Amino acid sequence: MRVGVIGLGRMGGPIALHLSQAHTVTVLPPRGGYDGPLPCAADARALAEGSDLIVTVLRSSDEVAGLMSDLLAGAQPGLLHIDHCSGDPARSERFAQRWREVGCDYVDAALSGTPDLAAQGNLKLLCGGTADQIARVRSLATYAPEVIHAGGTGRGHMLRRIAGVMGYGIAALSAEILLMAEHAGIDPDHVHRMITGTGADSRTFQAVHARIPRAVPIAAVRRELAGIPASGPMLTATRTLYAQVRPDALISDLFQALKDPEHE
Repeated sequence: MRVGVIGLGRMGGPIALHLSQAHTVTVLPPRGGYDGPLPCAADARALAEGSDLIVTVLRSSDEVAGLMSDLLAGAQPGLLHIDHCSGDPARSERFAQRWREVGCDYVDAALSGTPDLAAQGNLKLLCGGTADQIARVRSLATYAPEVIHAGGTGRGHMLRRIAGVMGYGIAALSAEILLMAEHAGIDPDHVHRMITGTGADSRTFQAVHARIPRAVPIAAVRRELAGIPASGPMLTATRTLYAQVRPDALISDLFQALKDPEHE
């Protein structure tokens, strides 16, 4: 099968290489250039013209939308677009409609995993689409042994948002307890030592304590939390906390941002 891949970052690069083991893969080079082993298309339209499958591994629906006109112009009927961005469910539904109008298919397939798991070919996909579309994804996505069919179009991206609330909530609670300890005159490192290895421990807690860079801006977290069509005490508290932090801060800055007397 002829596969076109757009987005060659820490997740997209390994995905493209895994696909190349079973298919003919062409990539759309990023603006900064590409020195990898796979052939490049001149532009998105040319990529679509030579592909039976398009895989996008981009940050957001905005980036996908910026390519849609060119992809649609080059696509032949029967093409499948697997969209791995952290997308907006409503926009995913609109993308699917545009693809249907030219006789093609679209599946929102949010990624669950890390760059290490991508390199291992051990990602998890959260997918929205028809049963037949998801069956095609299962047969093609050799880099993801687990494919969860969340429901109709847009449900894969919604499931990722819902799952994201867990991580955002843990990050918020982690930052607050570290700040609580500091206010009580206790070194936050003691909190870290106390929690590490217990049932309250998690990779998110460890990342917040160590301030491991996570390039997710607070503004993006706010948008995702606002896009969850539900409410509850914990969700409300999480939304409230993130509303108090500078939108240009990152999740890894959360502890320090809460200490900032100038935070919103």
